[in-house]
Amino acid sequence: MIILNGVCTVAAPAGGATLTETANMSLWLKPETLSALSDGGVVTTWPDSSGNARDATQATANLKPLYKTNVLNGLSVVRFDIDDRMLSGLTISVAPYSIYVVYSYRSATSTGRRAINGSNNWLIGPYSNKYDSNAGVFGSGPAVTQNQFVIQHVVTQGTASVQSSVNRRNYFPSGTVLPGAIGLGAQGAITEPLDGDIAEVICYSVAHTKAQQETVTAYLGAKYGITLPTMPVGPASVDKGIVAWYKADAITGKVDGDAVSQWDDSSGNLHHATQSTGAAQPLYKPSVANSQPGVRFDATDDNLPLPVRLDAREYTVFIVYNTRQTPGGFRRALSGSNSWLMGPHNATQHQFFAGGYSGGPTVVQNQFRIPSVTFDVTNQTAHVGASTYGTCESTGVPGLLEVSPVERLGGDVLEIAFWVGALSSTDRDAVKNYLATKYGITVV
Repeated sequence: MIILNGVCTVAAPAGGATLTETANMSLWLKPETLSALSDGGVVTTWPDSSGNARDATQATANLKPLYKTNVLNGLSVVRFDIDDRMLSGLTISVAPYSIYVVYSYRSATSTGRRAINGSNNWLIGPYSNKYDSNAGVFGSGPAVTQNQFVIQHVVTQGTASVQSSVNRRNYFPSGTVLPGAIGLGAQGAITEPLDGDIAEVICYSVAHTKAQQETVTAYLGAKYGITLPTMPVGPASVDKGIVAWYKADAITGKVDGDAVSQWDDSSGNLHHATQSTGAAQPLYKPSVANSQPGVRFDATDDNLPLPVRLDAREYTVFIVYNTRQTPGGFRRALSGSNSWLMGPHNATQHQFFAGGYSGGPTVVQNQFRIPSVTFDVTNQTAHVGASTYGTCESTGVPGLLEVSPVERLGGDVLEIAFWVGALSSTDRDAVKNYLATKYGITVV
């Protein structure tokens, strides 16, 4: 550790990277501290480099993992088989916290596996063939690739707000479970092992900002030679917690009236929406608002499942749509599997429902509006343009989302964006103004 002009940094390891984000660190397990061991040597104690003396240990001989040299970018790792486990001295019983881990899964078997294992049945790991996390609800991460190392992290502001990322890609975990005692491999509430390698574990007692998350992720990527994609982006550069962003002007190779079988996620998180049934595919329509294209739904068959699940009690949703039908009847622009909706519902109003209706402005045929919903753990608040139209105190959350699966919309959808986290009023205004300018919508 080096202190220069009052700034604490950590000397660069063999991988050439230096970790500068050391404030509020609660646990740090890294392979350099085990260099006295030979390849294949058993690991009894993995020293904590955070300065908190929370070493990970294992006293039972047949449960000790092995030290393996020159595995990843010339660096060593700790290998856990189907029995191995270690218990650290860190217990997380309150939020916020941030946890980062670099690991791989060596097996070809798809089953429940854990890299980080909490005593409260909390996990990060290659679970059922996905790089996943669970604080009460699984996050539906990306598919596991055998022997591929990933950088996965979980950041929690409060027990109801969980953000998860795998190699910079954001996913959708949720729940209110706190980790408890931090174990590795099979050490936890459930003795599900890793059967893989752990290179590094870093924990903090604060919820990292997006910039801090990027600092730690970039350090780990550089150190271990893990290629990372570009950072996720969102509308108006509001990208902290962005999980999916669908915009019609990103659809390419289509002419007027072509069916839309796939709507790509422009956030960079690769949550592309697909519809394989021909009769249910909406149509691409050019120049429907301010010379911008849209995706047209016919109110009869068209719908579009989204690979987006919002189960956390902190989220934000924006959508730009119109209804081309004469106002009346019950219609949904967005619908969640937990009886949640946004759309021109309840006859003639733009509404939001999560256990109770929000109320909203009158629907005008062919008029585009910019509704949004923000959940800040306590209240779900609906906005349309510049106005707030209702607050629902229900704890109901969307669940799995879909465009117009029932009570179908007859209209055009121009843009949809989802964030894990309640956007501030400043960020909401930035997104709203971006959408209003882009589509020529007067915000009232």
